[in-house]
Amino acid sequence: MDDSPSLTGPCFEYFLDQKILDRLCAFGLPDRPSGIRTTMTNTINSILSKTTYPILPNMFVHLAIKQFIEICYTQEDHKKKRSRAAFVRLLRTLCFKLREDPGLAGIFFDDQSTVIPGQPTSEFFLCSALCSFMNSESDEGHAALEGLLSLMQVPEPKLTHHILNHTLFVRGLITGLDQRFLRCPYINNVSSVSPIPTPRSLSPPLSPSPSTHVLCVD
Repeated sequence: MDDSPSLTGPCFEYFLDQKILDRLCAFGLPDRPSGIRTTMTNTINSILSKTTYPILPNMFVHLAIKQFIEICYTQEDHKKKRSRAAFVRLLRTLCFKLREDPGLAGIFFDDQSTVIPGQPTSEFFLCSALCSFMNSESDEGHAALEGLLSLMQVPEPKLTHHILNHTLFVRGLITGLDQRFLRCPYINNVSSVSPIPTPRSLSPPLSPSPSTHVLCVD
């Protein structure tokens, strides 16, 4: 009999064995009564963010969470005022987890090279939802940008290639930089800036005026 201490402890073992997180996801999917999915989103985010033990590799955990975020995305929770903050925070936490353990990337990201030709490719919901907020000045926007930058730190070339070439991440970055550049004080007050004087060494030579007499000395 193995008497070595458990890494999780009896309470956490019960949590995993009884598929508690799976049940929480199932409770929130239909969103009945209205608002319960947002409550479950906050609860799941708290569990993931405060748990140091790697529970996402557990099949029942990651399958339930993947289905949960896909339903939240298709139901446009990221566009609803009452649910978007909780949903974006959950996605950010998942991005942090992927950065900590790059091996989890395959759970939420389907390698496009394995897709059967002619079949529709699955969407990378983590990135798609966050890209829609990355230029917002709200708390959700800051959380979305933190999550996206964490994804870009995952050392998975296929994931990086997908984000750069098949999502709105690059376009969003360019748009955001352009908006911030136009808000710079110098740009807004450019008409009031005095022209920079030209150094004498760079001034063009003066041409003689028509009334100038040129003397020739023999």
